[in-house]
Amino acid sequence: SAGAVPLIGPALVSFLRGGEIVGPPTLARFFALHVALIPMMMAALVAVHLFLIRRTGISEPPRR
Repeated sequence: SAGAVPLIGPALVSFLRGGEIVGPPTLARFFALHVALIPMMMAALVAVHLFLIRRTGISEPPRR
């Protein structure tokens, strides 16, 4: 649980909930997370992957 994080646990829980209880602000925060943040992180990972492929080159298949 987010509340178990040392030092910032209670603040983190309050931020994720959007208040003291689970309600509409909580739903809005998690909706925004799934619609915006997660796709941006996936796009960034793909970009890093492509950059590393261009930088190091594609390995050749093993020869028999």
